[in-house]
This record gives sequence, C-alpha cells and structure tokens, in this order.
Amino acid sequence: MNNKKSTAILLTDVRSFEDQALFLHYLSRANAERRREVEEEQFADDRYLSLGGGALLDRLLTEWGIHGEIRHDEQGKPVVDRRPELHVSLTHAYPYAAAMISDAPCGLDIERRDRELEAVVRRYYNEREKRYAGGDQDRITDVWCRKECVIKCWGPRDVREIDTFAIPPDHEYVSIPLPGYSFEVLKKKGDYLFRNVRLDTDW
Repeated sequence: MNNKKSTAILLTDVRSFEDQALFLHYLSRANAERRREVEEEQFADDRYLSLGGGALLDRLLTEWGIHGEIRHDEQGKPVVDRRPELHVSLTHAYPYAAAMISDAPCGLDIERRDRELEAVVRRYYNEREKRYAGGDQDRITDVWCRKECVIKCWGPRDVREIDTFAIPPDHEYVSIPLPGYSFEVLKKKGDYLFRNVRLDTDW
C-alpha cells in the first residue's frame, strides 16, 4: 500500500467543476459506468457531485498503487474490482464530495445541519440516541450520519435496528469539522490520513 495509512479520506468542493473545461477533463477520464451515471443526472450540481466523488476514489486507488476500477455491486455499493480485501465508501452533500479507502469495512457520510429531522428522530432513533442528541440539531444530524455510516460499512439494514453506540470494539467514529455540516466517519481504530483537496488538471 505504498506505506499509506490503513485508512485514507479525501474531501473536495465540486464547485471547481463550474469550470466546464475542468469538468470535461475529468469526464473524459471516467470509466463507462461513471460517465453514464454522470450524464444521467438531471441537474448540474448532481453531475458535479457524482463525477467529483468518483474522481476522489480514483485518486485514492492511484495513491495506494492499486490498478483496478471502481464498480458498483448488486446493492449499489462502490467496490474495487477484483480486490475484495479493500473497502471504499463515498458520500456527498453539495458542494462537498468525500471518499475513503481502507483495509477494513468503513463508511462515511455528510449531511447539512439545517435539515429538518424531527420526524426521523421519532421514528428511527432509539432511546439512547435520543438522550445523546438531547434536542441539539448538530448532534441529531451527527447521529443520522452515523446510521448512514453503519449501512455503508456493513450493508443495508432496517434503520430502526441500528444502534450507533453498538459498533464492533475494533471500530470508531471520527467527526471531521466542516462548517454547516455533519461529517462522520466510521473506520477501523487507528491512524488515518485526511486531506481536503482541490480538483485540477494535474490529477
């Protein structure tokens, strides 16, 4: 793994793609599956997010010295083709996209902190999660992000059955500061690499 940490995370602001030359540069380098996904998006913001997230995953593979493409499995989860020992995750909330790679199951999620989540709390949060959130909007959003992280880490399940406090002892949550957003990561315990990067033609 080119002596990289066992988990690496990249974040970017996809508004760089308002430069159409840059957008087309990255689109031309995307594989057929990703180009199709990007082109099927109706709105420019969604096209930027889709392309940006995929570009970050490609960058992580390159940095780890991995020759392989990202594809999606039958559940829609991104995976590294023919490399089952590697785990990747992707998230976006305009204008941010983020991606991670790890040698253990992992997940990450970004959500705006101004979302109305009262109905979600009543329906999906258990009593311990409600006590932890305590009506605080930031914590409410953090818990929702962590539930999404669990799904991305270990696969689809009934959200009502997810207890964000009951994760395996070898895993941990990391909260990455991002003004106006919750940015939660679920990863194997230990060191990790995080970078906020800019998309440019040097990639």
